[in-house]
Amino acid sequence: MENSLSDRLTGLRFILIVTIFLTLGAVADQFRYALEIQILAVSWKWKLALLLGGVVLAVEIATLLATWTPLSDPITRWANKIPSFVERLGGLRYPILAILMLLLPFLVMGPFGYYFQSIYIRALVFWFILICNSLILQSTRPQWTYTNILLGLALMQAVFYRIAVFLPDLSIYPFSLGWSEASRYYYASLFFSERIYGLQISPSVLHPTRYLLQSMPFLFPGSALWMHRLWQVVLWLATTFGASYLLMKRLKLTWGWSALLVMAWAFLFFFQGPVYYHLQITIILVLWGFDREKPARTLIVVLFASAWAGISRLNWFPVPGLIAALLYFFEIPRGNKSAVRYLAWPAIFVLSGTICAFLSQSAYVTISGQDVNRFTSSLGSQLLWYRLLPSATYPLGVLPAILLASLPVFLLMFFYWWSGKGSMAPLRQLGVAAIALVLFGGGLVVSTKIGGGSNLHNLDAYLVVLAVFGVYLVAGGIEHEEGSESEKFYPSLPIKGLLVSVPILFVLGAGSPIVRYDSGQAQSALDLVQEYAQAAVIDGDEVLFISQRHLLTFDTVQDVPLVPEYETVFLMEMAMSGNQAYLDDFHNDLREGRFGLIIVATLERGYQGRSHAFGEENDAWVREVSEPILCYYAPIQTLDSPRLQLLAPRAESDWCE
Repeated sequence: MENSLSDRLTGLRFILIVTIFLTLGAVADQFRYALEIQILAVSWKWKLALLLGGVVLAVEIATLLATWTPLSDPITRWANKIPSFVERLGGLRYPILAILMLLLPFLVMGPFGYYFQSIYIRALVFWFILICNSLILQSTRPQWTYTNILLGLALMQAVFYRIAVFLPDLSIYPFSLGWSEASRYYYASLFFSERIYGLQISPSVLHPTRYLLQSMPFLFPGSALWMHRLWQVVLWLATTFGASYLLMKRLKLTWGWSALLVMAWAFLFFFQGPVYYHLQITIILVLWGFDREKPARTLIVVLFASAWAGISRLNWFPVPGLIAALLYFFEIPRGNKSAVRYLAWPAIFVLSGTICAFLSQSAYVTISGQDVNRFTSSLGSQLLWYRLLPSATYPLGVLPAILLASLPVFLLMFFYWWSGKGSMAPLRQLGVAAIALVLFGGGLVVSTKIGGGSNLHNLDAYLVVLAVFGVYLVAGGIEHEEGSESEKFYPSLPIKGLLVSVPILFVLGAGSPIVRYDSGQAQSALDLVQEYAQAAVIDGDEVLFISQRHLLTFDTVQDVPLVPEYETVFLMEMAMSGNQAYLDDFHNDLREGRFGLIIVATLERGYQGRSHAFGEENDAWVREVSEPILCYYAPIQTLDSPRLQLLAPRAESDWCE
């Protein structure tokens, strides 16, 4: 009985310590923001809110300190009454649990979302919901330990939140939801260009496999924009869940709560990047097709996955082979094999896969008919090394963020070998380390390329390695060397806590208030674009949609022929990489007044530099796009929502000099 009371008191202190830490962070974060926007001097609401936060924090600290005084007994007795109170709720418990699960998405994305942008406030709400729901769940599953309920429920709650964050993407708003959001559907449509535009247009140079996946709804003529947005959400969820499921299945876990939690953890871990769905296809293929008993069959799967990777991204060329090699090192002991014999198949996987990826890209370049220099333009892009550290583009910084994401798995790995229960020959350990280091270093370099550095998605393959490593360690999937101990490794509670909490922190950073668009204003904007575009066509002029080109894709703007060149995303890529031949063609077309009308996101002429988020990208756009357009074209209409400009050729030829 004394041990039970002591454990409950320890648990109560832990809950209070976490609550105090999150409350302190929330109050400090809001105080800093209030000073930044200079609102404290004029707003009594802000003063009251901060005062209330301070009072709550003081009460929490006082309660924690009281647990080391004679007041600990009444506090513990009061806390012990909570489970019985929860039990008396009876059939209301599950509806309450469901409502609480909906609370955080509602607060973040609902009408009060402005007040829930701080990661500390989100984490505090998440923590409050988690404590309440864990009490409810324990009242229905008394045989489960509170710690396991807390950790497991935290994962499930975070998965639910991450899925809910996709809700704003399911919009019927006819314009792009972001700078390039709707451009993806235009590039996906190019696989059906002859049917949609009456033109044979080469598919995209950038991320062809992504757009191939996104093109599926075009199999159904007349598919609406909202269907394509829904399909993209399905791609995100289906591929990430698919990879998580196959990772769990490789370990032959019995289907149940433990297997579900392994899947939930892998799902959240992948979204730390995030790992994009066209890369997940290669991961799914390798996880499904790797067979330790049939390396030749595995090689065939690796070649298929590598062919896909080859027409995806240059830095993914070796990934399928490296993931297959990783599984090989985890599942196949060295035994008495020589180093050369043991490493033969991993080397074959990596080399053959990389060669296959190169050949598949070469074939795609030939079939696409595109200039080969456009496929390699990113190799000459500017590298912004400062973005590895905290910057305006990514306040956390790529290097600190990836080290934080890696920390739980690193600690898990350390204690696995420290415990003496890990049994991998040094050659196997060296192979795993080499794979991780190659992908880590490559991901860091790619993250510094102009256009990147705002999250961890360029370290996606490295995150996949960490996810596989973490799951194999926790679930006992690493095959021991012959004759060694096969005792299962059980991570300590602090390590479990880190494994769960770090991916959740990354997930809580996602989500923002749902923007409520004015349908009348949107229709007026469409009517205006339609009017000017059709007038230009009647006059025999070409109309260039640099932005919002999907309006032609979905026939929202009608009877306007497509001009395939100079779409926003590709034009930005060429500007960032300094592809002078492409840019010269663009500038010459502007100089000659080729287009009777240009439709583009509102153009600015201000240079920003590294003090602004994506400052260098803005400057490349201003230098190569905004200034040349404004030199030869004059705005005739400027819209605020969406931010859009319609421009016509200038009468005076020397305006820009």
